Amino acid sequence: MSGHHHPPTAIFAHASVLAGTLVVAALLGFSVPACAADALTAAAARGLAAAAAVKPSVHGERPEIDAALRAGGVSADDIARLWTAVDAAVVPGAGSRLDGFLFLTRDPEWRRWRNQFAEYLEVSAPDIAPEAVRELRAYGGVITLGGVTQPSPELLAALDGFGGEDWGTALELPAVKELSPATAAGLARTKCLLILPSLEALPVAAARALAAHEGVGVVLGGLSRLDPEAAAALARLKSLQGMLLPDLEVLESVPLAGRLARQDHVFLPKVKRLTPEIARALAPNEGGELAVPGLESLPVDVAHALAASGYFGITLPPALAPETAAALAGHNGPLIIPGALAPRVETAAALARHPGEIRLPGLATLPADVAAALATHEGVLVCERLQTLPPATAAALAKHRGGLWLGGLRTIDAEAARLLANGTGPLALPDLHAIAPRALAALLEKEQVELPARDSLQLLPDPDGSRDDFPAP
Repeated sequence: MSGHHHPPTAIFAHASVLAGTLVVAALLGFSVPACAADALTAAAARGLAAAAAVKPSVHGERPEIDAALRAGGVSADDIARLWTAVDAAVVPGAGSRLDGFLFLTRDPEWRRWRNQFAEYLEVSAPDIAPEAVRELRAYGGVITLGGVTQPSPELLAALDGFGGEDWGTALELPAVKELSPATAAGLARTKCLLILPSLEALPVAAARALAAHEGVGVVLGGLSRLDPEAAAALARLKSLQGMLLPDLEVLESVPLAGRLARQDHVFLPKVKRLTPEIARALAPNEGGELAVPGLESLPVDVAHALAASGYFGITLPPALAPETAAALAGHNGPLIIPGALAPRVETAAALARHPGEIRLPGLATLPADVAAALATHEGVLVCERLQTLPPATAAALAKHRGGLWLGGLRTIDAEAARLLANGTGPLALPDLHAIAPRALAALLEKEQVELPARDSLQLLPDPDGSRDDFPAP
């Protein structure tokens, strides 16, 4: 990859690939405007790429991104709204990531935020000069050609092999609604990640032509269901990392499910139901991630098929019946249950039989009775966005047999800290910001505890109003 750009294809890879660093400390106070002329010239393309190069990376960690956005004049309220949207989204990979969110979002408001980051370059001109395409070949990010409704033969010829210079390059064509076979064949000769987010139809002949794509992968948005012949054609897709079908609601093609099973990420956020046959076709994966958060129901026989699959992690629908949770307990990898509502007590008790990690990424609060039902769980329990931890919940979590990773907590009182310190498993409080000395002293008595650096913690008064010093290291 060239420069500091990280691949937009990170959504196809494991979560560790998503991490990145900022190459500049702050935004320089401007954003790259979309090129609005009738045609994008080579000089204009050079200018857009140069302006994008000084922006921060979307793959940075939250503190770095926040600092850059503030330096660029973005208000604290707007930054908070952005992260709220990111936290609520279900994207491939572990945890809430801005890169995956901005890559997948369709909301115009959030898409405008792309212009703040180095990995996004937007062109609204309806015509792209071949010389301009050559200028963009070394750009390692998402290039959006928003004004192109149908690529001309000249543009398709210029795009032949596009992306081969940088594996992180993606080409997005949001104004293309339907592919002709000739256009599909031309785009299939690109080497980049090809993004068609707004398709209204995919003719069989176009699907067959597109299947010849040997580049990074394809994203086919806008399609709620596929013609069986078109689905069978896509099952022969040659792309290295496969495909994303972010709007597919009906998956009924066994060959297509089998092709998806060969990918690192099978991300089907809007699929409403799976038959046992389709679930079995999706199953033979080799350690990737399956995300089916939009399922309206998850029958026990389908759950058994998913539990026996080769996926490392499975993102499930938010509401699970106890019998479904029991069927999933045989899975060895992480079970990820999104949503703001905690599972039912009966469901939590069934999940507790799961030997691996349980993630509840959307919870702001964890009821004490649910925490108590999870107490016999021997894997790691991950809650990424907790806002509060009442003593009753802390007392229940202290009995949890596995490790606890409690993200989101900015502070914790002395009683809750003492209760957690008495637990037997490892404890991580990665987002702790402020704490009273006695609460910190209680946590430090625990043998396996992960806390932020001492000098990053703000000192709070103890409950009696005293201000003791922090315990000595």
